[in-house]
Amino acid sequence: MRTSPSGIALALLLSGLVQAQSPYGLPIRLGATSDEVQKVLGKPTETVVLEDDDHAGMSNMSADHMNIDHVSIDKWYDSAGIVGNFTGGKLTEIRIFPDTDYPNFVAYPGNIVKDVTLRDTRKTVLEKLGRPTRIDDEPIAEGTNPDTPVINPQQSRYFWTMSGFTLRVTFLSQPKLIRQAGPLVIPKDSIIAVIVSK
Repeated sequence: MRTSPSGIALALLLSGLVQAQSPYGLPIRLGATSDEVQKVLGKPTETVVLEDDDHAGMSNMSADHMNIDHVSIDKWYDSAGIVGNFTGGKLTEIRIFPDTDYPNFVAYPGNIVKDVTLRDTRKTVLEKLGRPTRIDDEPIAEGTNPDTPVINPQQSRYFWTMSGFTLRVTFLSQPKLIRQAGPLVIPKDSIIAVIVSK
């Protein structure tokens, strides 16, 4: 069987694309530069330089005088439904929310890890990912009905250690009351945040 030069080029291109993809279902990968992420997601809607506690009160310091290895920057890609955290110029954390207070922020519609989506419940996520490595539960006050909607519900954070990254999924431990009239409620066991990090 003969292989044409164009067939070899296509195979190399496809193998390069496969290697560039992340081990999770997201279109970007941890360790990517801001420019690499921007090529995939477009220009960020908002960029926020996070304050370093060690340097509190030094906000007059220009970017030229900051040590880039320790600067943490959040970039919001509203149209993609992704927030990227960059430290030392590399993507170190990918955050996905089903809902935010920003009107142009859309929920990420695709698979995140092992077919988990933002629409999944706690039960479905556990079926897809198996037993978590660690669980951090915020306790519900004794005598509180966990099925009664509240404005500031308690949360549970589930962690899975995967090959090359950590996955954190935050669930509501109580229904969240958004609006009394109606009422508008986010159900208990809904995902409120997913974080993929190194």
